[in-house]
Amino acid sequence: INEYYPFIMLPVHWMSREGVKGNPYMEYAFHGWEGKRTLRWGHAHPTWSFWALPFIADTLHERFAALHSKTISVWKLAAARKRGLMAVLEEGLKTDRMASNRIYMSEDEDMMNVALWRDAATKDWCKFDLEWGMYKDRLDIDRDLYWDKNWYPKGVPVIFISMHNTKQFESSDFLLSLIAKCDWERPRLDNCPRTTSPPRYCQAGSTDERRQRAQPSRYLEALCCCYQPRLSTNVYWAGHWYDNSTKVPMSLRDGKIGNRTCKFP
Repeated sequence: INEYYPFIMLPVHWMSREGVKGNPYMEYAFHGWEGKRTLRWGHAHPTWSFWALPFIADTLHERFAALHSKTISVWKLAAARKRGLMAVLEEGLKTDRMASNRIYMSEDEDMMNVALWRDAATKDWCKFDLEWGMYKDRLDIDRDLYWDKNWYPKGVPVIFISMHNTKQFESSDFLLSLIAKCDWERPRLDNCPRTTSPPRYCQAGSTDERRQRAQPSRYLEALCCCYQPRLSTNVYWAGHWYDNSTKVPMSLRDGKIGNRTCKFP
């Protein structure tokens, strides 16, 4: 996000919301926009810098003005790609836009996606806003995680650095506390079960987890096994784990897919 790309960025959503036959969650396809989609559907967890403030201001202005179906003046942000945003602002490069109530204005996520497509945005984040339960799935992750036929037929690259949908406070607090403890103390994990699926004691409050608590000296070591291999390799794509996002290739080795479009935070 800079002077020549003055737009917000969204992380790739776990569903593409495209009406392509055979796509997962096809029933949730978004039909509120008939123009070209320049990115896969993004999750409404935006990031931005001050360079994107004109884009945000125009989007909010349009939403408010739509209540009265009026024409508004917006910045010609497409010109910033070649000339830079400062030139657009200093020269007052603007264009008219008819603001009227559209289907995509019903939710912030819908409107952000449409606004980015309309400006032909091309950058999104690889998925970092993961469901908290994924932190305890060990190796039991789909090879083609969150795939779709158009953008990510081999799955979406993900990085374990943050969580989404943490509405259950006790579960979230327990999980975060344990991850912090495992990261700080780094116990030996040589005795972890050699299974793909997580052991039953990884379920907080379960009978097996309570049995582990009865062995304080082994409790941390056992529970840290639940997060393997995320403590040392926290990036995953198409069945491969990486210890650093810079080591993730732009295309898979089998040569059956083009460059990934998402960036890592």
